[in-house]
Amino acid sequence: MVRAAETDPALRSVTDLASHLHVSTRTVQRLAAKYVGVGPTLLIRRRRLQEAAEKLRHNPAPDLTELAHEAGYADHAH
Repeated sequence: MVRAAETDPALRSVTDLASHLHVSTRTVQRLAAKYVGVGPTLLIRRRRLQEAAEKLRHNPAPDLTELAHEAGYADHAH
């Protein structure tokens, strides 16, 4: 679960992660709480933010709205 959440950019939500693992959303939430100590949403959000930060390191003056969309957010404010 952690490996998928931290490495697969196609997984943008807990629902995506649950589908990928062929289990229910609630099962993913329970397993994350029990074995990881943080929720699956945080795992996915952290990867998305790390990807965006990496893009910023390579291009320090990007269009932030475009970067936000690439990371799966509605706009740069997110």
